Amino acid sequence: NSEASSRITCNITSGDNLPKMTGDSGRCTEDACLCCYDGCDCDKIVCCYLGAEDCLCLRSSCCCAVNAKSRGCGITTKKDRGECCKIGCFCCDLGLIWPTKVCACASHSLCCFSVASLPWSKEYVPAPVCAYCFLQCSPTCGCCVKPPDCPALDMISRGEVPSAPLVQRVEERVEEVSETVTETILPDGSKKVTTTVTNKDGTETVTTSTLPPPTAPPAPSAPQAEASVY
Repeated sequence: NSEASSRITCNITSGDNLPKMTGDSGRCTEDACLCCYDGCDCDKIVCCYLGAEDCLCLRSSCCCAVNAKSRGCGITTKKDRGECCKIGCFCCDLGLIWPTKVCACASHSLCCFSVASLPWSKEYVPAPVCAYCFLQCSPTCGCCVKPPDCPALDMISRGEVPSAPLVQRVEERVEEVSETVTETILPDGSKKVTTTVTNKDGTETVTTSTLPPPTAPPAPSAPQAEASVY
């Protein structure tokens, strides 16, 4: 019995039976539900709070932490990040953006972090995640599993502003065209309609249609005399 207990003690203290986190990062997933997850990272402790969020057309971030980069002061709009206008006040900012998703956010406070994205995006949550009490079943199964890679959370944990991809707006191109309609009455009373469309490059498109002659309304019938009854 003494030898067995010593072997058990040796195994426990050496960490052979303890759950190990998958991956190189110290992060592990605590709870997750499809497009959001939270967890802890004991290798990266953030003193106070760091976070950034996009919700429809609103963007905000906060950097109340030591050694975090300032969010600027005054107008801090960055057009290359899809921002229409943004105002910063040192430790926080708020602005309007061209919406590309319903919501996307990431935050880190002390050893706890949280990430969400709807719909999924490679900058925040790239695929469905499912976990409860550090037990994860998707996308991989295990205990204290490393969460999916999140570039936005990496930048936030370093005190930086997450960089969003360039927002590409699809603008409808309206070509300049001119249209000419010519109507000709034929001998049989029908109408010939010729439509000429001149495109911007100088090419013309001609379409012709013929309308039947108008039909004369039926002649009114003579009123019938009412029969008198004697």
